Amino acid sequence: MHAIKKTILQSTAKLLAIIIVPVIFASSLIWSTATWYELESSLNISSEKITINLGTFYCASLIIISGCGIYMLAYELFKKQSLPKKQMQTVIYILMIGVAILVFLPRYAGRYYISKVEQEGYSFNQEKSFQWLFYRKLVFTRIQPGLDIQKSEPKN
Repeated sequence: MHAIKKTILQSTAKLLAIIIVPVIFASSLIWSTATWYELESSLNISSEKITINLGTFYCASLIIISGCGIYMLAYELFKKQSLPKKQMQTVIYILMIGVAILVFLPRYAGRYYISKVEQEGYSFNQEKSFQWLFYRKLVFTRIQPGLDIQKSEPKN
């Protein structure tokens, strides 16, 4: 009886992973591409307002991590066996890179884009910006000539 419950639990977990992991991969890929494109295009057309969405850079690591999950699931699904030791080591190495990207990319990419936006003549707008836990959406508006704006800096 215990072995049957364990088998049912494992197949249910595998089925959920087969559904959830590709959804995470696809949604992260679509959302991060769209927000990054929005940021780059607003920089190119000198928009009145530029939004730097740091969630974009967190999603880059989700793409890598969920991509590894898809690879492992697909291998097991089609080959009917788990990954060989050499491939598992490679997947673990890539997962560690994904975690490192999760930790460092949002901070450094955020700093890069903040300095780029400020060099273009934009000022950080605290009222329109948003933060929830680690998710940050920084809004910068174009500085109008002749206006006295008190400059505030986004905290990293």
